[in-house]
Amino acid sequence: MALTLGRSIARWRWEVEEGIPAEIRRGRLLLSERPVWSDYPIPLYGIPDQVYEVAGSSLLVVDTKVRPRPAVSIRDAVQLSVYRAILTYTRHPLFKGRTTQPYGYLRFSWDGCVRYMRLQLYSVDAVMRLALAYLRAEQSVGRHRIT
Repeated sequence: MALTLGRSIARWRWEVEEGIPAEIRRGRLLLSERPVWSDYPIPLYGIPDQVYEVAGSSLLVVDTKVRPRPAVSIRDAVQLSVYRAILTYTRHPLFKGRTTQPYGYLRFSWDGCVRYMRLQLYSVDAVMRLALAYLRAEQSVGRHRIT
């Protein structure tokens, strides 16, 4: 009993010190640094840092960035948005058919500090358009072939 209580207190203290958003604290970790992919409408692949089940059964993506200071880039928004698109279309039994939150979190780590920033993600349609434009541009320079 005392060991369980001690672990609970240690976890609570870590969550408070790290500033983990409440919805993540209340959520359930489903995936950590494991590949996910989808084949429809185009093949996509990625390795999100974490995927949580929040608000019942909805999926939430979290990605950690180690930088000299917390700063969000367009690449960060695209990366999390691609993970969301993959989870939307995957056939993986753990994720198939679940809704995904229209936002994710970036967890920044720098100089011993940690900060979570909520980031609105691009729509799944926008990600697909972006991916197709990228593939067409690559094809035009002869790097990939779209069938």
